Amino acid sequence: RIAYWANAGGQRDVWTIPASGGAPIPVTQDAATDWSPEWSPDGRHLLFERFVPERGSDLWILPLDGTRKAVPFLETPANETHAAFSPDGRLVAYVSDEGGMPQIFVRTFPASGSRWQVSRSGGDWPAWSADGKELYFVGLDRVLQAVPITGTSPFSFGGPVPLFRMRVPQPAITSNRT
Repeated sequence: RIAYWANAGGQRDVWTIPASGGAPIPVTQDAATDWSPEWSPDGRHLLFERFVPERGSDLWILPLDGTRKAVPFLETPANETHAAFSPDGRLVAYVSDEGGMPQIFVRTFPASGSRWQVSRSGGDWPAWSADGKELYFVGLDRVLQAVPITGTSPFSFGGPVPLFRMRVPQPAITSNRT
């Protein structure tokens, strides 16, 4: 299946469609704006952003078995966006502006309350390497950073290493993920 967001009937929701073709199926349908779906590596969950004007952006999780009812993964007064599962599915990297500047954080999945800030001077667009040994993000200066992951249980990491300047728009917590 392929997950995507679409603006159907004036409402932005998350949909899936069989990769072999067929009819699209809405998986969220509510008054909120839902977008940027991210599959868990085992294909059992969709993590997505939910925007509600009074609250801002939060991260929600939709189990694709059982009730198929979306529940908050991370819902705070800050904006949380651009989430990415680690390759083993045990961690989620995301962006939060809780301190006033967008920063990269990592949290366990399922959420246990443990979290770590991996960026130091702002960042956006986190992405894991295929082997889970590095976490990449774009700094607010448009420089791609690589964070070495030294352990996953418990989570541990080194400092960000600048790689190269990217030709991308200025990162912003309200932007689409690139």
